[in-house]
Amino acid sequence: MLEINEQEGSVKVNESGLVTLLTFDKDGAKLPSTPPPAVPVAGAPPAGMAPANAYAPATGSSPVTSFGGAANTGLKAIPTRTLRLPTAGGVGAPNSGVGQPQVTPQLSPEEQMVMIEVERERTKAAVANGLLPPLPPTSLTPGANPAGKMPGPPTPH
Repeated sequence: MLEINEQEGSVKVNESGLVTLLTFDKDGAKLPSTPPPAVPVAGAPPAGMAPANAYAPATGSSPVTSFGGAANTGLKAIPTRTLRLPTAGGVGAPNSGVGQPQVTPQLSPEEQMVMIEVERERTKAAVANGLLPPLPPTSLTPGANPAGKMPGPPTPH
């Protein structure tokens, strides 16, 4: 940089032996000819957005309140609801929809076999009518061999 002339808005520079005169009018950044965007006013809706009360019911008060109690902020209102918290016993309040997952105790293999046979008896008619598939055999299933496997095909006599 060789010389700065503030009054003319120019700068004389030497770039690798080439002296050049730069001016703001000729060489400066070109600014857009549009006006700058308006600064948003607190509480006013952004440009192109409907006012907060544009969709409010004409009579009475709205069943919806603004989050945080702010009125006419231009933000979409959030419906209020009752917060559901667990009670002292650790389970949600009655009819709250909040509950603890039920823990089912692990059944022993013998208990599992008994439960399968109970289900086999309960669903016998539906299986016979083709509405349900048959349950797997257990060692308690009538006609099963002692190892709990299905008997093989009948042997010819």
